[in-house]
Amino acid sequence: MTQFNVQSTGLEVTAAFPERITGKSVLITGPSIGGIGYDTALSIAAHKPKLIILAGRSQEKLDAAVAGIEAQYPGTKTQTVLIDLGSLASVRKAAAEVEAELDIVCTSSSRNANMADEGIDYL
Repeated sequence: MTQFNVQSTGLEVTAAFPERITGKSVLITGPSIGGIGYDTALSIAAHKPKLIILAGRSQEKLDAAVAGIEAQYPGTKTQTVLIDLGSLASVRKAAAEVEAELDIVCTSSSRNANMADEGIDYL
């Protein structure tokens, strides 16, 4: 059995389970370059998913992430979706825009918000 630790890279982890990625549709939140979401997207792209959907609040950052993925893994099919996880209306809108049935969801964004305006409170 493969073991991982705090020094394990995303590529090492995904390389242990390529059959769980190849041909799958994956949604990743918070994929800004330099962050864990972007590293996750690159690690997944290495194993030929059917589609990587990048979801975040900035189209500019999403476009940069797509360009980085395409530079390292040409031919990777991507979709971008604008989403603010602090707004249920935004989440619903983004869900309607997703073009695939999802196999994997990686939530790596760091959004803290109070959704009291939408009837939801959390700490």
